[in-house]
Amino acid sequence: MSFDPNQIKRHGRNIRNSYTRFPEAERRQKEAILRQEAYDQLTVVQKIQNLDERLGKGIGAKKERAKLQHQLELKKTSEPYRKTKAKAWKPKS
Repeated sequence: MSFDPNQIKRHGRNIRNSYTRFPEAERRQKEAILRQEAYDQLTVVQKIQNLDERLGKGIGAKKERAKLQHQLELKKTSEPYRKTKAKAWKPKS
């Protein structure tokens, strides 16, 4: 079985001949992009719950948990205050 570079549609990152010989690498890359898009659609609370389900509550992924906790705190503090009805401005007479 010989390698035919004309059958490859996309150039890989092989320095020697600029063709990829590993189609499973492209498949894994596409799957990773799909997984990342699905992860990005989750809320911060859902991401923390996902970590708890996979690794156990509070176990592992310390930096990721800290980052998500920080995002959660920022979200809580940046919630808009209840807007009060502004009084109409009247010029002094």
